[in-house]
Amino acid sequence: MPRVTKSPAPKSTAARPRATKTKSSNGTKLTHDEIAARAYHLFLRDGAVHGRDIDHWLLAEQELKPTASAD
Repeated sequence: MPRVTKSPAPKSTAARPRATKTKSSNGTKLTHDEIAARAYHLFLRDGAVHGRDIDHWLLAEQELKPTASAD
């Protein structure tokens, strides 16, 4: 019986960006991983119910962004 070997999956050249244009409260850019980590915590907090990923992502961005200061 011939031996079949699997080649590694090709790496996508269109990898998702690691930094967004969202700024944190200290003025630095929030990374994809920072937002993803917060969104995951929100997912767990809400009972790990699937289907609300966009809601969790947007809420995570909102929580991590600086609030608009009143002039």
